[in-house]
Amino acid sequence: MGLTPEQVEDYLLTRPSNHNFNKERTEIMRLFSWAHRRQLVPHNPVFLVEKLSVDRQKKVIPNPQDMAKILMAAGPDRPLLLILFHTMARIDEILRLKWEDVNFQERAIRLWTRKRRGGNWESDWLPVNTALEAVLWSLWQKKEQDEWVFFNQRQGTRYLYRPKLMGTICKRAGVPKYGFHTIRHFVASYLFDKKKVSLPVISKLLRHKSLQTTERYLQAIDPRFRDTMRLLEGNVLGILKEAEVAAGLWK
Repeated sequence: MGLTPEQVEDYLLTRPSNHNFNKERTEIMRLFSWAHRRQLVPHNPVFLVEKLSVDRQKKVIPNPQDMAKILMAAGPDRPLLLILFHTMARIDEILRLKWEDVNFQERAIRLWTRKRRGGNWESDWLPVNTALEAVLWSLWQKKEQDEWVFFNQRQGTRYLYRPKLMGTICKRAGVPKYGFHTIRHFVASYLFDKKKVSLPVISKLLRHKSLQTTERYLQAIDPRFRDTMRLLEGNVLGILKEAEVAAGLWK
């Protein structure tokens, strides 16, 4: 007898939050789907385990002043934050960055991700601007081995996680505690709000599969909505009279 949905649910209910419940449910679902396709298990018991509701909190994005303080307080870890800034990448994508993923001649950087349907590894090449090229070239000149861009000398391999780093930097900078992911949000919002970069372009740079995901990221007001609301500017009574005339109520 295989694992039952009830057993899976009982395990997931031991998770500390609904978010963790859903996250681990997804991972177990993928594992059993993989095994079922290869006829290693008769069925996927996770299909009958429903997700739990999660209250989505609005993400707090650093303002430009806080972002500047964070970069200034980063010290020796500033290159890591600058690469996150100039690529809008996820922290895991940068920590697993190899030197073979950096092409100085073509001024391009390759990022690998599994945040796609099916969990398969996929890569995207992104252009490298002058500022990012300078950061990467400085790291290249000081590298101690030829594989990982961010090498953990103590472990003899790449950094797997940096869970406490942003908290330490934010405390040193005297700003609220932000996570690595807020850098990605900050740059995307800056490009959209201040530089008027189109939503499809930002979505491509973030490597999202849908514009809806990007819209949730930006937490910004669609410029088309602003243009529409400007049509309501002026004297309200004048607008209403104009509407009545258009409707044939005034001669």
